[in-house]
Amino acid sequence: MNKILILALASFFCFQVFSQDKGTMTDPRDNKTYKTVKLGNNVWMAENLNYETKDSWCYQDNFKNCDKYGRLYTREAAMTACPRGWRLANDNDWETLINTYGSKSDIGGFLKSIGTTTWKAPNTNAIDKGGFTALPAGYKKTDGTYTGEGTQASFWSVFSDNKGLWGRHLTHDSGRLNSYNSPDINALSIRCVKD
Repeated sequence: MNKILILALASFFCFQVFSQDKGTMTDPRDNKTYKTVKLGNNVWMAENLNYETKDSWCYQDNFKNCDKYGRLYTREAAMTACPRGWRLANDNDWETLINTYGSKSDIGGFLKSIGTTTWKAPNTNAIDKGGFTALPAGYKKTDGTYTGEGTQASFWSVFSDNKGLWGRHLTHDSGRLNSYNSPDINALSIRCVKD
């Protein structure tokens, strides 16, 4: 009887932790529709933002890559790119994901899309359990070249004090979510969180 109770409680806990509310939102600025997912207490865009602004690009300047991955934004462009009622994900948002769904060493697998169609093998630990569906969009470097398609997903994140940005980084060969200081003129992906 105790085993059944323990199993029932464990199943309920797993359902509560991994259940998510999925939906959509339409950006009124350009009428693009994005998938959304509730992870913890936040509603996240489940796709990278694809709103054209000054200082944003499609990977390799190919519009098909914007449709696939969203746009890549400089630090300055990222600060104002999210639509009204949404904001750029901050450190607290990312840390909540880490603390709710894993640890820094394995949360990357929770966030990455599964398989090796977009991610290069081995796509370590990818389970996309929460519906975040991170894709390896790569990024644009300060010298204007592009790198990382298939191997890296890099996102801007607002510092806890709202005074700057840094990058959050996933790779095909690790389950980690890394943080790093990215130069201002690198261009990274954006995930918006509902206010």
